[in-house]
Amino acid sequence: YDLDAHWFSSKCGDSLIACHFCEMNFQTKSDLMKHRKHNHPEKVNLCQNFLGDGCNLGEDAFWFSHKSTISNIDTYMWNFKCTDCDKHFGNRFKFMHHRKEDHKESVP
Repeated sequence: YDLDAHWFSSKCGDSLIACHFCEMNFQTKSDLMKHRKHNHPEKVNLCQNFLGDGCNLGEDAFWFSHKSTISNIDTYMWNFKCTDCDKHFGNRFKFMHHRKEDHKESVP
């Protein structure tokens, strides 16, 4: 059962989903994402879990990429910097968790 296809069709009816990088259209978001990963790999976002602590999902079972198309992965990976203590984080979730735990006074 394709939950994404069900959700999308219930929200969007029978309308097609256009690929932003070519002229193709798809009936489900899942089909679009598979197309993007196969035909436009440079446009697929990197998996934040893979960049951080590692990802348990396989490359083929996931919409995001485990392959770096970015020449300087270290710069991309550590793009969240805490201004209170200068630590760097690989994704926004980890950065925000750090701020809430270690710098409670600076979080509104």
